[in-house]
Parts: sequence; structure tokens; C-alpha cells
Amino acid sequence: MKKVMLVGIDIKTKEELVALLKHVEIFSLKTYTEKLDPPVSYLVDLIICGPPQDSTPLQMGQFLRMKNASTPMLYIYRDRKTLKCDRSELIQNGFTGAFLLPLERGTLESKILELLSSPDLPIKQYHPVKLIDLEVGTKYNFDIFLYLPLNNKYVLLCRAETPLDSDRIDQLKSKDVSSIYLRTQELQKFYDYIGEKLRSLGQTRSEFYTETRDKIRNAVRILLNDLFEVSLAPGNRSAQESLKHLQEIIKSYAMSTASGHMYERFLVFTSDKTDSYSHSANVSTFAALFSLGLGIGMPEELAAAGLLHDIGLIDIPEEIITKSEEKMTTAELRIMASHPELTLDILKKKKLQVSDMISKMILQHHERHSGKGYPKQLKGEQITAEATVLALADRLDDLTCIGPWKKVHSLKEAVWALEQSGEFSTEFLNKVLELFNCEGRRN
Repeated sequence: MKKVMLVGIDIKTKEELVALLKHVEIFSLKTYTEKLDPPVSYLVDLIICGPPQDSTPLQMGQFLRMKNASTPMLYIYRDRKTLKCDRSELIQNGFTGAFLLPLERGTLESKILELLSSPDLPIKQYHPVKLIDLEVGTKYNFDIFLYLPLNNKYVLLCRAETPLDSDRIDQLKSKDVSSIYLRTQELQKFYDYIGEKLRSLGQTRSEFYTETRDKIRNAVRILLNDLFEVSLAPGNRSAQESLKHLQEIIKSYAMSTASGHMYERFLVFTSDKTDSYSHSANVSTFAALFSLGLGIGMPEELAAAGLLHDIGLIDIPEEIITKSEEKMTTAELRIMASHPELTLDILKKKKLQVSDMISKMILQHHERHSGKGYPKQLKGEQITAEATVLALADRLDDLTCIGPWKKVHSLKEAVWALEQSGEFSTEFLNKVLELFNCEGRRN
């Protein structure tokens, strides 16, 4: 059985980890200098640490690394302002990675499962692959799974060395399902297949959709990590360069859309489990695609606004952001409504240069046509057209992303739902439906 040591982990986080690691033996220490009774040495498969009470994270990392030269060590924390060093320093002093909760909960869980993955462990980790990258009738040397969000289960869709059934795939496509899943340990087999396919076509290099999506998401994490580092000097070039790099990737993806294929390009960024990084990547890509398809604003500015729009949430208390807005008190809603302004404050403190239009989009992305949005209850034409596009991209990702026990909308269903909500004007949504080549659904 795999063994995990928890060091200085608070009760709430420990409960979450215990629920995740049901088939793992867990040892707990209050401090990193405490000795286990009975002693198990430090021969564990993974060490997960929280903020130390009487020293620094760097001292903790150095001490534990001396005791355990090769064991992976993760550092997790809930308040970015209490971390007085950069993540790079944590890694230099022994840690394998660092994760900020609740922002990076999904990423942390994936990393833990990756580090503990083994054939005899009943914990499985899956990675999304875009359906458009696979060919029907082909026999793959890996199992293919479908995720059922309402049951929170992965079910076998196609066994290895069995032809991928065209009827099943057509059925999935008709429901706007754009992702299937592979076991993470078999992901390299998928990349090998793609490489062989490209070589057979005489192409030395051509990006496939799964790779494009993964590249954008990973680049988003780098950008947001730079912005969340409290100790990073304002005006640091890395964040500015990361933002520019991402704008170029997303704009290139949007601009490469062939006539009549806009809907398919949107689908590539739906039907996946989401986290803060995926959300920013999806909203940014949706916004850039809408910019081109509707002829509103500049794609690179919509992309930048989508990447940055929610970073102010990092300074909203966890007990608020984990609630739905329907369950928030008036005081909590007021705090939640401040996150667009908090986003601009972070950008200003970090001296990240963005245009006035990007700032305006960020500030207005929760305003609504009906006047029932925030922070200033603007309505109708008081809201810039670009901010309306960003707001739509944000809401579409909320409605189309998948998650445990969550009803998932197709893109068209999401727009139809927004028609009924009154959040956007009928005229605007009709243009969106026309872009998607479908009609509105009326009562």
C-alpha cells in the first residue's frame, strides 16, 4: 500500500486529502521535526506539507529533503500573502511543487494522483483528449473512456485494439461531447499515435487540438502564478511576456478558423473538467472567437481580458467563493462584487500593462443588460460591447464545463438558457445563434 505523510496540514485540508486518498496509508505530523510513534522513518511515497508554525517553508523543505532524498514533496497553502518567498525558491529548497488552495485544488489533486499512480493502486487518473483528434474505425493501443458528470464516473467507451465505433462517436458529437478520456499513464501512447499519423502524412510538425488546449492551459498557469506571487517584483517582465505569448497563441487559434467551422472551434474548449486555469483559458479563447465571429473589438484584447478577468477572486475569502451566488448573504455578495476591482488593483500593483479597453472589459464583465449585474449595475448600452462579449464567454464556460453531479449544457443549450435569463439582449444573442448556425428556442 502506498504511504503518504502529512506535515502541518490544517483540519479542513486534511479531511479533503483523506477523502481523495481512500486507498492510501496516511501518517500525520503537526510539525516537520516531530517523530512518528511508532517510527516509520521517512520511507513514504509522498510528503504533503502545510505552512510551518515556527520556521519558514524553505527551512522545512531543506530539513525534509535531507531526510528523504528522492521522495516527492508538495507544499500547499491557502493565503498567498503569507508566503514570503517565490515558488521557484520552494522548489530550489526541496519541494516538488507548490499549490494555492482553493484556486489550484484540481491541479493539486491531479498532481497527487500522478505521483502515486501505479498498476496496483485502485486510484485512477484520466486526461481529456479531444474527440476531433481521433479517427473512427481505428484500433488504438489504449483504452478510451467517457466521463459521466451526473454519476461522477468514467466508463469504458472503447477497449484497446478494438475499432472506434462510428455510430457511438456520431452520437457523442450530436450531443456536443467534444472530449473523451485516457488513463494518464497511457497518454504518451496517444502522443505517439499522433506523431506517427503526422509522419505518415509527410508532415514534420502540425499541432493537434488536444495539444493546443493543453499548451494554452499550461501557459495560463505560468502567467497566473507570476501574478499571484506576493514577493515578485512589480513590473517583472515574465508576467508581461507570458501575457503577450498567450495572446498570440489564442489569436492564432482563432484566426485559423475556416469559414463555416466556428462552432467546431468553440467545441474544442468545452466538455472538459474545469479549474481556474482551464476557466481562464476557455473564456479567453471563447472571447477571441466571438470577437472575430461577431466583429466586435480586437481578438488579442478580448483574449487578454479573458485571461485576467477573475484574478481578483484570489483575494476573496474561501468561504465566499465556494458558495453559489444564490446562497450568499447581502454582505457576502457585496464582497464578491468587488473582485473585478480587485483584479485591476493586482494588475496595477504588478505594473502589468494593459489597455484601457481591457481594464474596462474586466471591470464590466459581471454587468448585465437588465441592470442586475455588478459592481455598478450598468444596463443596456451603458455596458461596452466588448465587455458584453467577455461576459458571454464567461457564462458559456460556466454552463458548458463538466463537473461532478453537474448538469452540462451544450453550447446551443447554453445560449438558449441565456435567452430565458434576460442577462443579455435578444438582439445580441440572435447574432450569436446565427454565428452558431442555429435558431433561438422560444417558449
